[in-house]
Amino acid sequence: MNNDRELPVDAYQIVFQLLPSPCLLLNADADFTILDANDAYLRETVSARADLIGRPVFDAFPDSPADHSADQTTPAAGALRASLQRVIRLRRTDAMALQRYDVPDRANGDGTFIERYWSPINIPFVKADGSVSFIIHRVENVSDFVLEVQSSTPGPDERADAARSRRVESESELIRRSRQLSNTNQELRRLSEEAFALAAQLRDESIRKDEFLAMLGHELRNPLAGLASAFQVIDMKAATERAPPGIGALINRQIATLTRLVDDLLDASRVARGAIRLHREAIDLRIVIEAAAYSVRREFEAKGHALAIDLAPGDYATQGDATRLQQIVANLLSNAVKFTRPGGTIRMRLAANKTGDARRAVLVVEDNGRGIPARFLESIFDLFTQVDTTLDRSEGGLGIGLNLARRLVELHGGTLVARSDGEGKGSQFIVELPLCEASVEPAPKLGEHVAGFVDEAIAVLLVEDNEDVRLATSAMLDALGYAVSSAADGGSGLEAMTSGAPALAIVDIGLPDIDGFEVARRARATLGERCPRLVALSGYSGPDVTERALDSGFDEVFVKPIDIRRLQQVVQTARLAMASL
Repeated sequence: MNNDRELPVDAYQIVFQLLPSPCLLLNADADFTILDANDAYLRETVSARADLIGRPVFDAFPDSPADHSADQTTPAAGALRASLQRVIRLRRTDAMALQRYDVPDRANGDGTFIERYWSPINIPFVKADGSVSFIIHRVENVSDFVLEVQSSTPGPDERADAARSRRVESESELIRRSRQLSNTNQELRRLSEEAFALAAQLRDESIRKDEFLAMLGHELRNPLAGLASAFQVIDMKAATERAPPGIGALINRQIATLTRLVDDLLDASRVARGAIRLHREAIDLRIVIEAAAYSVRREFEAKGHALAIDLAPGDYATQGDATRLQQIVANLLSNAVKFTRPGGTIRMRLAANKTGDARRAVLVVEDNGRGIPARFLESIFDLFTQVDTTLDRSEGGLGIGLNLARRLVELHGGTLVARSDGEGKGSQFIVELPLCEASVEPAPKLGEHVAGFVDEAIAVLLVEDNEDVRLATSAMLDALGYAVSSAADGGSGLEAMTSGAPALAIVDIGLPDIDGFEVARRARATLGERCPRLVALSGYSGPDVTERALDSGFDEVFVKPIDIRRLQQVVQTARLAMASL
Protein backbone atom coordinates (compact mmCIF):
# COMPACT_ATOMS: atom_id res chain seq x y z
CA MET A 1 0.00 0.00 0.00
CA ASN A 2 1.45 3.35 -1.05
CA ASN A 3 1.17 6.29 1.32
CA ASP A 4 2.34 9.47 -0.42
CA ARG A 5 0.32 11.77 1.87
CA GLU A 6 -0.22 11.59 5.62
CA LEU A 7 -3.74 11.69 7.08
CA PRO A 8 -4.47 14.38 9.64
CA VAL A 9 -3.97 12.90 13.13
CA ASP A 10 -7.65 13.17 14.11
CA ALA A 11 -8.81 11.48 10.91
CA TYR A 12 -6.22 8.74 11.31
CA GLN A 13 -7.34 8.02 14.90
CA ILE A 14 -10.97 7.76 13.86
CA VAL A 15 -10.28 5.44 10.91
CA PHE A 16 -7.83 3.22 12.79
CA GLN A 17 -9.96 2.84 15.91
CA LEU A 18 -13.13 2.04 13.94
CA LEU A 19 -11.54 -0.82 12.01
CA PRO A 20 -13.56 -3.96 12.90
CA SER A 21 -10.53 -6.26 12.66
CA PRO A 22 -7.97 -6.35 15.47
CA CYS A 23 -4.94 -4.33 14.29
CA LEU A 24 -1.52 -3.28 15.54
CA LEU A 25 0.43 -0.42 13.96
CA LEU A 26 4.13 -1.38 13.93
CA ASN A 27 7.13 0.78 13.14
CA ALA A 28 9.33 -0.68 10.38
CA ASP A 29 12.41 -0.64 12.62
CA ALA A 30 14.57 -3.50 13.86
CA ASP A 31 12.37 -4.07 16.95
CA PHE A 32 9.00 -3.58 15.21
CA THR A 33 7.99 -1.07 17.88
CA ILE A 34 4.25 -0.83 18.55
CA LEU A 35 2.94 2.60 17.52
CA ASP A 36 -0.75 2.00 18.20
CA ALA A 37 -3.38 -0.68 18.80
CA ASN A 38 -7.06 -0.37 18.01
CA ASP A 39 -9.85 -1.21 20.46
CA ALA A 40 -10.70 -4.47 18.69
CA TYR A 41 -7.14 -5.70 19.17
CA LEU A 42 -7.12 -4.78 22.87
CA ARG A 43 -10.38 -6.68 23.43
CA GLU A 44 -9.28 -9.83 21.61
CA THR A 45 -5.84 -10.02 23.22
CA VAL A 46 -6.97 -8.91 26.69
CA SER A 47 -4.41 -6.09 26.63
CA ALA A 48 -4.16 -2.49 27.78
CA ARG A 49 -3.01 0.20 25.35
CA ALA A 50 -0.61 1.70 27.88
CA ASP A 51 1.16 -1.66 28.20
CA LEU A 52 1.77 -1.86 24.43
CA ILE A 53 2.56 1.57 22.95
CA GLY A 54 6.28 2.20 22.51
CA ARG A 55 7.35 -1.38 23.21
CA PRO A 56 8.93 -3.84 20.75
CA VAL A 57 6.20 -6.24 19.68
CA PHE A 58 8.11 -9.33 20.85
CA ASP A 59 8.64 -7.77 24.28
CA ALA A 60 5.00 -6.79 24.61
CA PHE A 61 3.91 -10.30 23.63
CA PRO A 62 6.36 -12.78 25.22
CA ASP A 63 6.14 -16.43 24.29
CA SER A 64 3.15 -18.18 25.76
CA PRO A 65 3.48 -21.73 27.12
CA ALA A 66 2.00 -22.97 23.84
CA ASP A 67 4.05 -20.76 21.49
CA HIS A 68 3.84 -22.61 18.21
CA SER A 69 2.06 -22.46 14.89
CA ALA A 70 -0.95 -24.61 14.18
CA ASP A 71 1.15 -27.22 12.38
CA GLN A 72 3.18 -27.73 15.58
CA THR A 73 6.48 -27.04 13.78
CA THR A 74 7.25 -23.31 13.67
CA PRO A 75 7.26 -21.11 16.81
CA ALA A 76 4.61 -18.42 16.37
CA ALA A 77 6.94 -15.57 17.34
CA GLY A 78 9.55 -16.76 14.86
CA ALA A 79 6.96 -17.06 12.10
CA LEU A 80 5.73 -13.52 12.80
CA ARG A 81 9.26 -12.08 12.76
CA ALA A 82 10.02 -13.81 9.45
CA SER A 83 6.78 -12.46 7.94
CA LEU A 84 7.48 -8.87 9.06
CA GLN A 85 11.01 -9.06 7.67
CA ARG A 86 9.64 -10.27 4.31
CA VAL A 87 7.21 -7.33 4.23
CA ILE A 88 10.08 -4.85 4.63
CA ARG A 89 12.31 -6.61 2.13
CA LEU A 90 9.71 -7.21 -0.60
CA ARG A 91 7.45 -4.21 0.21
CA ARG A 92 4.39 -6.44 -0.25
CA THR A 93 1.55 -7.79 1.91
CA ASP A 94 2.37 -11.13 3.57
CA ALA A 95 -0.38 -13.55 4.70
CA MET A 96 0.68 -15.99 7.41
CA ALA A 97 -0.48 -19.54 8.05
CA LEU A 98 -2.86 -20.27 10.95
CA GLN A 99 -1.15 -19.46 14.27
CA ARG A 100 -1.84 -20.54 17.86
CA TYR A 101 -1.02 -17.85 20.39
CA ASP A 102 -2.67 -18.09 23.79
CA VAL A 103 -3.77 -15.01 25.74
CA PRO A 104 -3.68 -14.47 29.52
CA ASP A 105 -6.73 -15.57 31.53
CA ARG A 106 -7.34 -12.28 33.35
CA ALA A 107 -10.44 -13.64 35.11
CA ASN A 108 -8.51 -16.24 37.09
CA GLY A 109 -5.42 -14.10 37.62
CA ASP A 110 -3.33 -17.22 38.19
CA GLY A 111 -0.98 -16.78 35.23
CA THR A 112 -2.79 -19.32 33.07
CA PHE A 113 -3.58 -18.82 29.37
CA ILE A 114 -6.66 -19.24 27.20
CA GLU A 115 -6.17 -21.24 23.99
CA ARG A 116 -6.45 -18.96 20.95
CA TYR A 117 -5.97 -19.44 17.18
CA TRP A 118 -5.32 -16.55 14.80
CA SER A 119 -5.20 -15.85 11.05
CA PRO A 120 -2.67 -12.98 10.64
CA ILE A 121 -1.78 -10.74 7.70
CA ASN A 122 0.89 -8.02 7.56
CA ILE A 123 0.36 -4.99 5.30
CA PRO A 124 3.12 -2.47 4.47
CA PHE A 125 2.70 1.28 4.02
CA VAL A 126 5.26 2.26 1.35
CA LYS A 127 6.59 5.82 1.09
CA ALA A 128 7.23 7.66 -2.18
CA ASP A 129 10.93 6.72 -2.02
CA GLY A 130 10.05 3.00 -1.96
CA SER A 131 10.85 2.34 1.71
CA VAL A 132 8.36 0.88 4.22
CA SER A 133 7.34 3.44 6.85
CA PHE A 134 5.15 1.19 9.04
CA ILE A 135 3.22 -2.09 9.00
CA ILE A 136 -0.39 -2.93 9.83
CA HIS A 137 -0.48 -6.29 11.67
CA ARG A 138 -4.08 -7.45 11.32
CA VAL A 139 -5.39 -10.65 12.93
CA GLU A 140 -8.67 -12.55 12.86
CA ASN A 141 -9.65 -14.68 15.86
CA VAL A 142 -10.58 -18.11 14.46
CA SER A 143 -10.48 -19.90 17.83
CA ASP A 144 -14.20 -20.75 17.85
CA PHE A 145 -13.92 -22.57 14.53
CA VAL A 146 -10.79 -24.48 15.50
CA LEU A 147 -12.09 -25.43 18.94
CA GLU A 148 -15.44 -26.50 17.52
CA VAL A 149 -13.69 -28.84 15.14
CA GLN A 150 -11.69 -30.23 18.02
CA SER A 151 -14.58 -30.52 20.51
CA SER A 152 -16.23 -33.84 21.56
CA THR A 153 -17.60 -35.32 24.80
CA PRO A 154 -15.45 -38.25 26.01
CA GLY A 155 -17.21 -41.27 27.57
CA PRO A 156 -16.64 -44.90 28.42
CA ASP A 157 -18.80 -46.30 25.67
CA GLU A 158 -18.09 -46.88 21.99
CA ARG A 159 -19.71 -43.61 21.02
CA ALA A 160 -17.20 -41.77 23.17
CA ASP A 161 -14.36 -43.71 21.59
CA ALA A 162 -15.72 -42.88 18.15
CA ALA A 163 -16.02 -39.22 19.14
CA ARG A 164 -12.43 -39.18 20.38
CA SER A 165 -11.38 -40.85 17.15
CA ARG A 166 -13.23 -38.21 15.12
CA ARG A 167 -11.58 -35.51 17.23
CA VAL A 168 -8.14 -36.95 16.55
CA GLU A 169 -8.97 -37.19 12.85
CA SER A 170 -10.29 -33.63 12.81
CA GLU A 171 -7.20 -32.33 14.59
CA SER A 172 -4.99 -34.28 12.20
CA GLU A 173 -6.90 -32.92 9.20
CA LEU A 174 -6.71 -29.38 10.56
CA ILE A 175 -2.99 -29.72 11.19
CA ARG A 176 -2.47 -31.31 7.76
CA ARG A 177 -4.32 -28.52 5.96
CA SER A 178 -2.57 -25.85 7.98
CA ARG A 179 0.75 -27.44 7.09
CA GLN A 180 -0.28 -27.51 3.42
CA LEU A 181 -1.24 -23.84 3.61
CA SER A 182 2.04 -23.01 5.32
CA ASN A 183 4.03 -24.95 2.72
CA THR A 184 2.07 -23.32 -0.10
CA ASN A 185 2.70 -19.88 1.37
CA GLN A 186 6.39 -20.65 1.72
CA GLU A 187 6.57 -21.84 -1.89
CA LEU A 188 4.69 -18.77 -3.11
CA ARG A 189 7.04 -16.55 -1.12
CA ARG A 190 10.03 -18.38 -2.56
CA LEU A 191 8.73 -17.95 -6.10
CA SER A 192 7.84 -14.33 -5.40
CA GLU A 193 11.32 -13.63 -4.06
CA GLU A 194 12.87 -15.35 -7.08
CA ALA A 195 10.71 -13.27 -9.44
CA PHE A 196 11.59 -10.11 -7.50
CA ALA A 197 15.30 -10.96 -7.68
CA LEU A 198 15.03 -11.77 -11.40
CA ALA A 199 13.23 -8.47 -12.09
CA ALA A 200 15.93 -6.59 -10.19
CA GLN A 201 18.61 -8.46 -12.13
CA LEU A 202 16.93 -7.61 -15.44
CA ARG A 203 16.68 -3.95 -14.43
CA ASP A 204 20.36 -3.92 -13.52
CA GLU A 205 21.29 -5.60 -16.80
CA SER A 206 19.18 -3.09 -18.73
CA ILE A 207 20.90 -0.21 -16.94
CA ARG A 208 24.32 -1.73 -17.64
CA LYS A 209 23.36 -2.22 -21.29
CA ASP A 210 22.35 1.42 -21.65
CA GLU A 211 25.53 2.55 -19.88
CA PHE A 212 27.56 0.31 -22.18
CA LEU A 213 25.88 1.72 -25.28
CA ALA A 214 26.51 5.27 -24.11
CA MET A 215 30.16 4.47 -23.41
CA LEU A 216 30.45 2.61 -26.72
CA GLY A 217 29.16 5.65 -28.56
CA HIS A 218 31.60 7.89 -26.71
CA GLU A 219 34.57 5.60 -27.38
CA LEU A 220 33.68 5.20 -31.07
CA ARG A 221 33.22 8.92 -31.58
CA ASN A 222 36.76 9.78 -30.53
CA PRO A 223 38.41 7.82 -33.38
CA LEU A 224 35.61 8.99 -35.67
CA ALA A 225 36.41 12.60 -34.81
CA GLY A 226 40.08 12.04 -35.56
CA LEU A 227 39.32 10.29 -38.84
CA ALA A 228 36.87 12.94 -39.97
CA SER A 229 39.19 15.83 -39.17
CA ALA A 230 42.17 14.11 -40.77
CA PHE A 231 40.17 13.48 -43.91
CA GLN A 232 39.12 17.12 -44.09
CA VAL A 233 42.79 18.10 -43.96
CA ILE A 234 43.68 15.64 -46.71
CA ASP A 235 40.77 16.78 -48.82
CA MET A 236 41.41 20.52 -48.39
CA LYS A 237 45.13 20.27 -49.05
CA ALA A 238 44.54 18.13 -52.13
CA ALA A 239 46.88 15.50 -50.72
CA THR A 240 45.01 12.73 -52.48
CA GLU A 241 46.37 13.47 -55.95
CA ARG A 242 48.57 10.39 -55.85
CA ALA A 243 45.90 8.24 -54.22
CA PRO A 244 43.61 6.00 -56.29
CA PRO A 245 40.67 7.88 -57.82
CA GLY A 246 37.73 8.21 -55.46
CA ILE A 247 39.66 7.22 -52.33
CA GLY A 248 38.75 10.47 -50.55
CA ALA A 249 35.04 10.01 -51.23
CA LEU A 250 35.30 6.39 -50.05
CA ILE A 251 36.83 7.46 -46.71
CA ASN A 252 34.18 10.11 -46.25
CA ARG A 253 31.35 7.66 -46.97
CA GLN A 254 32.67 5.14 -44.47
CA ILE A 255 33.02 7.81 -41.79
CA ALA A 256 29.45 8.95 -42.44
CA THR A 257 28.18 5.35 -42.32
CA LEU A 258 29.94 4.62 -39.04
CA THR A 259 28.69 7.88 -37.55
CA ARG A 260 25.10 7.07 -38.53
CA LEU A 261 25.35 3.53 -37.10
CA VAL A 262 26.54 4.88 -33.76
CA ASP A 263 23.80 7.53 -33.69
CA ASP A 264 21.06 5.02 -34.59
CA LEU A 265 22.27 2.51 -31.99
CA LEU A 266 22.20 5.10 -29.21
CA ASP A 267 18.88 6.59 -30.34
CA ALA A 268 17.26 3.13 -30.44
CA SER A 269 18.35 2.58 -26.85
CA ARG A 270 16.96 5.97 -25.79
CA VAL A 271 13.61 5.36 -27.48
CA ALA A 272 13.33 1.88 -25.93
CA ARG A 273 13.65 3.29 -22.41
CA GLY A 274 11.55 6.40 -23.10
CA ALA A 275 14.48 8.81 -22.89
CA ILE A 276 13.86 10.59 -26.22
CA ARG A 277 12.43 14.09 -25.76
CA LEU A 278 11.04 15.93 -28.75
CA HIS A 279 11.69 19.65 -29.18
CA ARG A 280 8.49 20.49 -31.01
CA GLU A 281 8.02 23.52 -33.21
CA ALA A 282 6.00 24.41 -36.27
CA ILE A 283 8.02 23.32 -39.30
CA ASP A 284 7.42 22.85 -43.02
CA LEU A 285 7.86 19.18 -43.95
CA ARG A 286 9.32 20.25 -47.30
CA ILE A 287 12.30 21.73 -45.45
CA VAL A 288 12.71 18.40 -43.65
CA ILE A 289 12.67 16.51 -46.95
CA GLU A 290 15.21 18.89 -48.49
CA ALA A 291 17.59 18.54 -45.54
CA ALA A 292 17.23 14.75 -45.41
CA ALA A 293 17.84 14.36 -49.15
CA TYR A 294 20.96 16.51 -48.91
CA SER A 295 22.30 14.55 -45.92
CA VAL A 296 22.30 11.24 -47.85
CA ARG A 297 23.40 12.62 -51.24
CA ARG A 298 26.79 10.83 -51.11
CA GLU A 299 25.04 7.48 -50.64
CA PHE A 300 23.04 8.12 -53.82
CA GLU A 301 26.17 9.20 -55.70
CA ALA A 302 28.10 6.10 -54.60
CA LYS A 303 25.50 3.71 -56.06
CA GLY A 304 24.49 5.83 -59.03
CA HIS A 305 20.87 6.15 -57.94
CA ALA A 306 18.48 8.83 -59.16
CA LEU A 307 16.25 10.59 -56.64
CA ALA A 308 12.94 11.99 -57.91
CA ILE A 309 11.03 14.26 -55.53
CA ASP A 310 7.38 15.16 -56.11
CA LEU A 311 5.91 17.72 -53.72
CA ALA A 312 2.21 18.37 -54.24
CA PRO A 313 1.18 22.02 -53.75
CA GLY A 314 -0.16 22.81 -50.31
CA ASP A 315 0.59 23.71 -46.72
CA TYR A 316 2.73 21.11 -44.91
CA ALA A 317 3.19 22.67 -41.48
CA THR A 318 3.45 20.16 -38.64
CA GLN A 319 4.32 20.35 -34.96
CA GLY A 320 7.45 18.26 -34.61
CA ASP A 321 11.12 17.95 -33.84
CA ALA A 322 12.94 19.03 -37.01
CA THR A 323 16.03 16.92 -36.25
CA ARG A 324 14.02 13.76 -35.58
CA LEU A 325 11.77 14.26 -38.60
CA GLN A 326 14.84 14.64 -40.80
CA GLN A 327 16.23 11.47 -39.20
CA ILE A 328 13.07 9.57 -40.15
CA VAL A 329 13.25 10.58 -43.82
CA ALA A 330 17.02 10.04 -44.01
CA ASN A 331 16.68 6.52 -42.58
CA LEU A 332 14.01 5.63 -45.14
CA LEU A 333 16.12 7.01 -47.99
CA SER A 334 19.24 5.17 -46.76
CA ASN A 335 17.24 1.95 -46.55
CA ALA A 336 16.05 2.41 -50.14
CA VAL A 337 19.63 3.09 -51.30
CA LYS A 338 20.96 -0.06 -49.62
CA PHE A 339 18.39 -2.44 -51.07
CA THR A 340 18.23 -1.09 -54.61
CA ARG A 341 20.70 -2.29 -57.22
CA PRO A 342 23.16 0.31 -58.58
CA GLY A 343 21.59 2.70 -61.07
CA GLY A 344 18.15 2.43 -59.51
CA THR A 345 15.47 5.07 -59.10
CA ILE A 346 14.08 6.17 -55.77
CA ARG A 347 11.01 8.38 -55.63
CA MET A 348 9.77 10.50 -52.76
CA ARG A 349 6.23 11.91 -52.88
CA LEU A 350 4.57 14.28 -50.45
CA ALA A 351 0.83 14.96 -50.46
CA ALA A 352 -1.90 15.81 -47.96
CA ASN A 353 -5.28 14.25 -47.25
CA LYS A 354 -8.16 15.32 -45.06
CA THR A 355 -10.58 13.27 -42.99
CA GLY A 356 -13.19 15.48 -41.36
CA ASP A 357 -11.29 18.35 -39.78
CA ALA A 358 -8.04 16.40 -39.49
CA ARG A 359 -5.33 16.99 -42.10
CA ARG A 360 -2.46 14.57 -42.48
CA ALA A 361 0.68 14.58 -44.60
CA VAL A 362 1.42 11.41 -46.55
CA LEU A 363 5.07 10.84 -47.46
CA VAL A 364 5.91 7.87 -49.68
CA VAL A 365 9.47 6.64 -50.25
CA GLU A 366 9.41 4.19 -53.16
CA ASP A 367 12.23 2.20 -54.75
CA ASN A 368 12.59 -0.33 -57.57
CA GLY A 369 14.88 -2.57 -55.54
CA ARG A 370 14.77 -6.12 -54.28
CA GLY A 371 11.37 -5.85 -52.57
CA ILE A 372 10.16 -7.40 -49.32
CA PRO A 373 8.62 -10.87 -48.86
CA ALA A 374 5.11 -10.67 -47.41
CA ARG A 375 6.13 -12.43 -44.19
CA PHE A 376 8.60 -9.62 -43.40
CA LEU A 377 6.36 -6.60 -44.04
CA GLU A 378 5.71 -6.11 -40.31
CA SER A 379 8.72 -7.76 -38.69
CA ILE A 380 11.22 -5.53 -40.53
CA PHE A 381 10.26 -2.85 -38.00
CA ASP A 382 11.42 -5.03 -35.09
CA LEU A 383 14.76 -4.08 -33.54
CA PHE A 384 17.79 -5.88 -35.08
CA THR A 385 15.59 -7.61 -37.70
CA GLN A 386 16.89 -7.80 -41.27
CA VAL A 387 15.53 -9.39 -44.43
CA ASP A 388 19.09 -9.98 -45.70
CA THR A 389 20.38 -12.90 -43.63
CA THR A 390 22.99 -14.15 -46.11
CA LEU A 391 26.52 -14.71 -44.86
CA ASP A 392 28.04 -11.96 -46.99
CA ARG A 393 25.64 -9.32 -45.60
CA SER A 394 26.64 -7.16 -48.52
CA GLU A 395 24.52 -4.20 -47.44
CA GLY A 396 25.62 -4.16 -43.79
CA GLY A 397 23.63 -2.36 -41.12
CA LEU A 398 22.43 -3.37 -37.67
CA GLY A 399 18.69 -3.71 -38.27
CA ILE A 400 18.01 -0.52 -36.30
CA GLY A 401 17.05 2.18 -38.80
CA LEU A 402 13.47 1.10 -39.60
CA ASN A 403 12.64 0.34 -35.97
CA LEU A 404 13.93 3.76 -34.97
CA ALA A 405 12.07 5.48 -37.82
CA ARG A 406 8.73 3.91 -36.83
CA ARG A 407 9.18 4.75 -33.14
CA LEU A 408 10.03 8.36 -33.97
CA VAL A 409 7.02 8.61 -36.29
CA GLU A 410 4.78 7.27 -33.52
CA LEU A 411 6.20 9.81 -31.07
CA HIS A 412 4.98 12.45 -33.55
CA GLY A 413 1.47 10.95 -33.57
CA GLY A 414 1.91 9.33 -36.98
CA THR A 415 2.19 5.90 -38.60
CA LEU A 416 4.79 4.12 -40.74
CA VAL A 417 3.97 1.03 -42.79
CA ALA A 418 5.70 -0.96 -45.53
CA ARG A 419 4.23 -2.30 -48.76
CA SER A 420 5.69 -4.55 -51.43
CA ASP A 421 4.41 -6.89 -54.10
CA GLY A 422 7.18 -9.33 -53.24
CA GLU A 423 10.82 -10.07 -53.95
CA GLY A 424 12.27 -8.20 -56.91
CA LYS A 425 9.32 -5.82 -57.12
CA GLY A 426 10.49 -2.87 -55.08
CA SER A 427 8.97 -1.49 -51.92
CA GLN A 428 7.12 1.49 -50.50
CA PHE A 429 7.40 3.03 -47.05
CA ILE A 430 4.46 5.26 -46.20
CA VAL A 431 4.60 7.84 -43.43
CA GLU A 432 1.50 9.67 -42.23
CA LEU A 433 1.89 12.67 -39.93
CA PRO A 434 -0.68 15.11 -38.53
CA LEU A 435 -0.59 18.62 -39.99
CA CYS A 436 -1.36 21.81 -38.13
CA GLU A 437 -2.47 25.34 -38.88
CA ALA A 438 0.67 27.40 -38.37
CA SER A 439 2.82 29.98 -40.10
CA VAL A 440 6.25 28.62 -41.06
CA GLU A 441 9.19 29.81 -43.07
CA PRO A 442 8.86 28.92 -46.77
CA ALA A 443 10.81 25.91 -47.93
CA PRO A 444 13.98 26.64 -49.92
CA LYS A 445 14.37 25.44 -53.44
CA LEU A 446 15.95 22.04 -53.81
CA GLY A 447 19.73 22.25 -53.98
CA GLU A 448 19.88 25.55 -52.11
CA HIS A 449 22.27 25.20 -49.13
CA VAL A 450 24.17 27.47 -46.81
CA ALA A 451 27.69 28.22 -47.95
CA GLY A 452 30.63 27.89 -45.57
CA PHE A 453 32.62 30.79 -44.20
CA VAL A 454 36.37 31.14 -43.80
CA ASP A 455 38.11 33.99 -42.07
CA GLU A 456 41.85 33.80 -41.52
CA ALA A 457 41.79 36.41 -38.75
CA ILE A 458 39.78 34.27 -36.35
CA ALA A 459 41.67 32.82 -33.34
CA VAL A 460 40.31 29.43 -32.26
CA LEU A 461 41.24 27.56 -29.07
CA LEU A 462 40.76 23.77 -28.95
CA VAL A 463 40.65 22.10 -25.51
CA GLU A 464 40.79 18.31 -26.04
CA ASP A 465 42.57 15.62 -23.98
CA ASN A 466 42.63 12.92 -26.69
CA GLU A 467 45.89 13.59 -28.50
CA ASP A 468 44.87 12.13 -31.87
CA VAL A 469 41.61 14.07 -31.93
CA ARG A 470 43.40 17.24 -30.81
CA LEU A 471 46.06 16.98 -33.53
CA ALA A 472 43.61 16.08 -36.31
CA THR A 473 41.06 18.75 -35.37
CA SER A 474 43.79 21.38 -35.01
CA ALA A 475 45.09 20.47 -38.45
CA MET A 476 41.58 20.75 -39.91
CA LEU A 477 41.05 24.18 -38.34
CA ASP A 478 44.47 25.28 -39.55
CA ALA A 479 43.65 24.10 -43.07
CA LEU A 480 40.52 26.25 -42.94
CA GLY A 481 42.76 29.24 -42.32
CA TYR A 482 42.11 29.86 -38.63
CA ALA A 483 44.78 30.74 -36.06
CA VAL A 484 44.66 27.62 -33.89
CA SER A 485 45.96 27.02 -30.37
CA SER A 486 45.25 23.98 -28.21
CA ALA A 487 45.23 22.73 -24.63
CA ALA A 488 45.06 19.19 -23.24
CA ASP A 489 43.10 19.87 -20.04
CA GLY A 490 40.58 22.27 -18.54
CA GLY A 491 43.03 24.25 -16.42
CA SER A 492 45.33 24.95 -19.37
CA GLY A 493 42.31 25.84 -21.48
CA LEU A 494 41.15 28.47 -18.98
CA GLU A 495 44.66 29.98 -18.88
CA ALA A 496 44.74 30.11 -22.70
CA MET A 497 41.36 31.87 -22.80
CA THR A 498 42.65 34.48 -20.37
CA SER A 499 46.01 35.10 -22.03
CA GLY A 500 45.26 34.46 -25.69
CA ALA A 501 41.81 36.05 -26.06
CA PRO A 502 40.48 33.63 -28.73
CA ALA A 503 37.22 34.46 -30.48
CA LEU A 504 36.07 30.86 -30.26
CA ALA A 505 36.87 28.06 -27.79
CA ILE A 506 35.98 24.45 -28.63
CA VAL A 507 35.98 22.52 -25.34
CA ASP A 508 35.67 18.75 -24.91
CA ILE A 509 33.23 17.76 -22.16
CA GLY A 510 35.22 14.80 -20.81
CA LEU A 511 38.45 16.44 -19.63
CA PRO A 512 40.77 14.79 -17.07
CA ASP A 513 41.04 17.55 -14.44
CA ILE A 514 37.87 19.64 -14.54
CA ASP A 515 35.13 18.72 -16.98
CA GLY A 516 33.99 20.93 -19.82
CA PHE A 517 30.85 22.04 -17.97
CA GLU A 518 32.98 23.52 -15.18
CA VAL A 519 35.36 25.11 -17.70
CA ALA A 520 32.40 26.95 -19.27
CA ARG A 521 31.08 28.09 -15.90
CA ARG A 522 34.48 29.42 -14.79
CA ALA A 523 35.14 31.10 -18.13
CA ARG A 524 31.82 32.95 -17.98
CA ALA A 525 32.39 33.95 -14.35
CA THR A 526 35.97 35.21 -14.72
CA LEU A 527 36.04 36.64 -18.25
CA GLY A 528 32.58 38.19 -18.45
CA GLU A 529 32.15 40.04 -21.76
CA ARG A 530 35.67 38.98 -22.81
CA CYS A 531 34.64 35.33 -22.76
CA PRO A 532 35.00 33.75 -26.22
CA ARG A 533 32.11 32.03 -27.91
CA LEU A 534 32.04 28.57 -26.30
CA VAL A 535 31.41 25.36 -28.24
CA ALA A 536 31.00 22.06 -26.35
CA LEU A 537 32.48 18.97 -28.00
CA SER A 538 31.16 15.63 -26.73
CA GLY A 539 31.30 11.94 -27.48
CA TYR A 540 27.85 11.63 -25.90
CA SER A 541 24.70 12.75 -27.66
CA GLY A 542 21.18 13.46 -26.53
CA PRO A 543 19.07 16.28 -25.09
CA ASP A 544 20.36 15.77 -21.54
CA VAL A 545 23.94 16.52 -22.57
CA THR A 546 22.82 19.46 -24.71
CA GLU A 547 20.71 21.03 -21.97
CA ARG A 548 23.42 20.61 -19.35
CA ALA A 549 26.01 22.15 -21.68
CA LEU A 550 23.82 25.15 -22.50
CA ASP A 551 22.99 25.62 -18.82
CA SER A 552 26.73 25.62 -18.04
CA GLY A 553 27.34 28.53 -20.41
CA PHE A 554 28.12 26.97 -23.79
CA ASP A 555 26.73 28.67 -26.89
CA GLU A 556 26.74 25.57 -29.09
CA VAL A 557 27.02 21.80 -28.65
CA PHE A 558 28.79 19.57 -31.18
CA VAL A 559 28.73 15.77 -31.12
CA LYS A 560 31.90 14.13 -32.43
CA PRO A 561 32.87 14.06 -35.25
CA ILE A 562 32.63 17.79 -35.96
CA ASP A 563 30.25 18.87 -38.72
CA ILE A 564 32.58 21.17 -40.70
CA ARG A 565 29.76 23.17 -42.35
CA ARG A 566 28.15 23.92 -39.02
CA LEU A 567 31.53 24.75 -37.50
CA GLN A 568 32.20 27.30 -40.23
CA GLN A 569 28.87 28.97 -39.49
CA VAL A 570 29.68 29.10 -35.76
CA VAL A 571 33.10 30.61 -36.47
CA GLN A 572 31.49 33.23 -38.68
CA THR A 573 29.07 34.08 -35.86
CA ALA A 574 32.04 34.50 -33.51
CA ARG A 575 33.77 36.76 -36.06
CA LEU A 576 30.68 38.96 -36.32
CA ALA A 577 30.43 39.12 -32.52
CA MET A 578 34.06 40.28 -32.35
CA ALA A 579 33.44 42.94 -34.96
CA SER A 580 30.58 44.38 -32.91
CA LEU A 581 32.74 44.86 -29.79
